[in-house]
Amino acid sequence: MAVIKKSKVVIVGAGKGGSAIIEMLNKDPTVKITGVVDVRKDAEGIKLAKKYRIPVGDDFRKFISHRKDIHLIINVTGKDDVTKEIEKIKPPDVEIMGGFLAKFMWDLINERTKTIEENKRQIKEYEAFYRLGLTLTSGWNIKDTCNVILEYATRLTHTPAGSIAVLDERHNKLSVIAVRGFSSDFMKEYKWKLRKKGLTDFILNSNKPVTINNIKRHPEFNNPYLLAEGVRAIAASPLLSEGKIIGILYVDDFVPRRFTEREISLFSLISTYAAIAIERARLVDDAIRLSITDGLTQLYNYRYFMNRFTEELKRAIRYNYPLGIMMIDIDHFKNYNDMHGHLAGNGILKSIAKILRAESREVDIVARYGGEEFVILLPAIGDNTCVMIAERLRKKIEKKHFPLEETQPLGKITVSIGCAILPNDGNTVDELVKKADEALYRAKREGRNKVSCA
Repeated sequence: MAVIKKSKVVIVGAGKGGSAIIEMLNKDPTVKITGVVDVRKDAEGIKLAKKYRIPVGDDFRKFISHRKDIHLIINVTGKDDVTKEIEKIKPPDVEIMGGFLAKFMWDLINERTKTIEENKRQIKEYEAFYRLGLTLTSGWNIKDTCNVILEYATRLTHTPAGSIAVLDERHNKLSVIAVRGFSSDFMKEYKWKLRKKGLTDFILNSNKPVTINNIKRHPEFNNPYLLAEGVRAIAASPLLSEGKIIGILYVDDFVPRRFTEREISLFSLISTYAAIAIERARLVDDAIRLSITDGLTQLYNYRYFMNRFTEELKRAIRYNYPLGIMMIDIDHFKNYNDMHGHLAGNGILKSIAKILRAESREVDIVARYGGEEFVILLPAIGDNTCVMIAERLRKKIEKKHFPLEETQPLGKITVSIGCAILPNDGNTVDELVKKADEALYRAKREGRNKVSCA
């Protein structure tokens, strides 16, 4: 096997340029660095040379005059007088690289390093977009989708915070549905109405990201929520899908900053991904919502209610807590429909559904049971509390003014309510429904506009 003859090199100057040359030449099998010299013992290149076990020194005159294993001396101090000194003391067969040639080598290495770093960065960006694409096609709901988008948007723009707001076209409002890097209170009830010629209107009508390097110097910026969070710089992009406005993607920094062209380009690309993914997730959410809700009242439908009833019953039995059920029927509803028509009757159904939903807890399951009947499932509610809640609902509906209610037999729109409780009135879905239904019809027999408990 042929032995590679190595060129022996001494480097004078161990600053940034010298360090870069050490890194490059140390990897070259045809070169051996036999020494690194710098007057500063803590120079970056001196530390690097020690790491690679390369001899070091602080006086180039002594170092060069005492060594014979040198083929080339590279002067990267940037000083011409050092080159002249080296010329005087070096052996005649030793080459010296200094001045323009040393600078040329440094520039070459610097550009090469930049290219390598740029390639690494681009590979990371491509990988990030590939993973983002895979994730967004996983069929997640809108909240999970937005959280993933924010993670990648903040990472690729090197920002510590961000948010996504979606547009409610019907009410002309934007609502924040995902946040990253902000306080826990930031997302609560954070909604705002669009106003013409405002900053949000300007963002939504832009075809590219809008950046604000320092919000305190921006005349149009008056958002107290972001100012309270300490935000100082913003990049915002409209989310558009097939010409339709979906919302806005924001990334934020807590110090004034200028976003680079590369960051803005990546942010714009993420926004395109985001708009498509959010619209897709919203369609999926809408499809799921439609499959479990009643089209007229927007309450849960019968099928969904029965599924949840079974689940809640099992949970209540397992953890030994009560479970209440209310059956609610509109009194003399057929009379109202016959006199005023189904459109007017639908208005009554929607109004009562709104009251039931508003007066119920988040954990309660409110559903349309069929026709003029509604049902409410109340986890962890016992006899007395169930009757008390039912009575409150009955009074609320009795006091509500409904159109043409004076034509009803009772002179107003009212409801009758039947209640049943696990475990007192049964231990199965069928038993509890039957008991609540029996209680409801007892309330009707006793004159309607009443609450009865099994």
